[in-house]
Amino acid sequence: MAYPLVSIIVPVYNAEKYLSDCIESILSQSYKNFELILVNDGSTDCSAAVCRKYARQNKQIILVDRANGGVSSARNEGISKACGEWITFIDSDDYVSHDYIEHLVNLIGEDIDLIQSGLIYFNTCKADETYLEILPDKLCLRADNPDECFTLATMPLITSPVSKLYRRHILLTHNVRFDVAITVGEDRDFNLSYLNRINRSCTTGYAGYYYRKGITGNLSSNTDYIRLLNWDIAYLRKLKAFFECRNCESAALERYLAHRLFNIYNDRLVQYFNSNNVEHAHTRDFLKTIVSQRDFSWLCKHFDLVDCNGLVSKIYLSKSPLLLLWYYRLLRILY
Repeated sequence: MAYPLVSIIVPVYNAEKYLSDCIESILSQSYKNFELILVNDGSTDCSAAVCRKYARQNKQIILVDRANGGVSSARNEGISKACGEWITFIDSDDYVSHDYIEHLVNLIGEDIDLIQSGLIYFNTCKADETYLEILPDKLCLRADNPDECFTLATMPLITSPVSKLYRRHILLTHNVRFDVAITVGEDRDFNLSYLNRINRSCTTGYAGYYYRKGITGNLSSNTDYIRLLNWDIAYLRKLKAFFECRNCESAALERYLAHRLFNIYNDRLVQYFNSNNVEHAHTRDFLKTIVSQRDFSWLCKHFDLVDCNGLVSKIYLSKSPLLLLWYYRLLRILY
């Protein structure tokens, strides 16, 4: 068996509290043929010092110090520095099991271009709050087969860049990069762009990536809900185009798109009304903007495909900003 070089890219920003755990878990891998690229993205805490300490001690570590440009830019910088045949991303506040890379590498095949594994979610603040997201074991899917393509593009975790192996030559040849203009959901756009270029994907039922929850990040402060909503919808349009290019046409796809679009609107509206901005004068304008969108109209035409109670259906089909205002304010009070 060949042992290809794997480039492990870790974007680092103000992660001093958990960074050592992350790096130690990588350095203790049973699979030894890897390079670790630490991209210090202008950290203002002691993260840079932690990175320099480990880089001095280990020749497998490549340290990139740069001004702050955001996580997408940092990952792109890591891609440009990588020399491995395969690339994987690990967040600086997460960690991995000692056999994590080995399990992923064992699935490498001649026409396999994407390898995916499960996640173990844990909450730093709540020790008992742990759950697993497990993928089917050794499920190989062709991107040019309509049915398999639908399964691949709608799999759990397909919107995340972690717990995966990517072929570096595909990223470089087709200039697949994270969009630095998007600050929420850039991961899903990256993966969809990559899926457009691959032959086959393979999954493992193994989960060795520990994903830390319970940390408040900068993204949570983004209150431009129309922009967030538009990014969500733009992705769904790209996903629909992806399916159309592969002749994916089925009742299951229509149902999926309707459910996905409803969840986008519902989640963003819940988020908006749970924020501190609900009493502002622009609330009515915000809702008018939503009901005037062509995607909202498409959702209403396909609302029979959405599983929700009759009251919600009637409120959405009314396209009334006033009814939406009443409904989501009531949800806020009740929950």
